Amino acid sequence: MSDVILQNIMAVFQIEGRGTVVTGYIGAAWTLAEGGDEIVLRTPDGRSITTAIKDKELFSKGKLTPEPIPSCGVLLV
Repeated sequence: MSDVILQNIMAVFQIEGRGTVVTGYIGAAWTLAEGGDEIVLRTPDGRSITTAIKDKELFSKGKLTPEPIPSCGVLLV
């Protein structure tokens, strides 16, 4: 996958015993991405960080009338 958006990152967390988790809103590549896939994170200052997906989860956070906000979390390798 090149230049397709897996997710728009809203927050980054370090979870002891698990690793780094990025959360945000799903993008066009969400359904295509799988564990083990290499991904590139782009920082606000233009840097690129290459990593891989360890696990991913889809969840609803809050509500947009009438549909829930499609949110997700990705555990990085």
